[in-house]
Amino acid sequence: MNQELLKKAQEMYKQGVLKLMQKELETAIKYLNDAAKLNPNHAPTWFLLGYCFYLKNELTNAIECLKKAVKINPKFGAAWNVLGLCYDDLGNIHEAMRCFKKAIEVSPYQWGPWNDLGFLYEKKLGDLDKAIECYKKATELTKYDSTPYYNLGAAYEEKGLIEEALKWYKKAIEINPKDADALNNIGFIYLKMKQWNKAKEYFKKALLANPRHPQAWNNLGGVYMNLGGKENLEKAIKCFKKAIEINPQYADAWHNLGSTLLELEKLDDAERCLKKALEINQSNVDTLIKLAEVYLKRKNINDALTYLKRAYEIKRDPRIYEIIIMLEKALEKYYSTLVRNILEALKMFRKFSRWSHYDY
Repeated sequence: MNQELLKKAQEMYKQGVLKLMQKELETAIKYLNDAAKLNPNHAPTWFLLGYCFYLKNELTNAIECLKKAVKINPKFGAAWNVLGLCYDDLGNIHEAMRCFKKAIEVSPYQWGPWNDLGFLYEKKLGDLDKAIECYKKATELTKYDSTPYYNLGAAYEEKGLIEEALKWYKKAIEINPKDADALNNIGFIYLKMKQWNKAKEYFKKALLANPRHPQAWNNLGGVYMNLGGKENLEKAIKCFKKAIEINPQYADAWHNLGSTLLELEKLDDAERCLKKALEINQSNVDTLIKLAEVYLKRKNINDALTYLKRAYEIKRDPRIYEIIIMLEKALEKYYSTLVRNILEALKMFRKFSRWSHYDY
């Protein structure tokens, strides 16, 4: 090939790399396309071009480019790995697994393919044991990236092995003290353990690392909600509102905001927030039950029963029976008052009738 063309192709390639680093994907694609036309046998160009398309979620184009990269260089581990990610996103589990395993075969000392294979086992196949095996292998291959440590903690948490989960989450933040997801998950474990102060500490650390972390805001609100008292409930409301500001479609935050407002007897606001939560997630039993409580407090028996029925159709939650008992008591009180009022009215009517008789 003409040396002048090769030199020009290399310059286009370098410009493409620079633009990719600057996250200017369209410009990067233009330079890399030009480089590929000038030198179609340069595997890294096809790889980066495929990677740009992957970042843009243009998976068909990405796969086409990445296949060219591995055809030119069958030992190109990174290209095999991103090819696996493309197939994973398309739901082609078999091809994704084949590509990840190929990446491991040709690049046995890279942690990325082991981590991505573990993620496939965990999220797509539900095989936590295989996932843990892969994540552990990934942690052996990197001491500088917290990702596989975090994923290993998450897999153990999903398995219900909380002490192991905490251990690996804490290793993740040793590597990266600003890993907001790991900090948030540690806080959430302490929240479930009702260790409010520890939970609050980690949620605040997560928010220092990432002030726009909606889950951490929601969970911090959960701590204040559990601590109770008007001052803490007001703090909880601020946290839930911040979570919603960041993610307006965050159903759990809307639910928690509504529940806190219900606690403060702000029934109209509670109803509005709970209905918004239900609009986002129509099968949330907790929200349906809370809405029933709102209507029960208003003595609106029909609407309370409507939401309880919807909740019961989804899940036979014991809390439904508790509210039904409350409804029965409310109805008993209502009807006993009604009967008493009717008897009083009849008594007055009889008395009036006697007076009327003597008037004649």
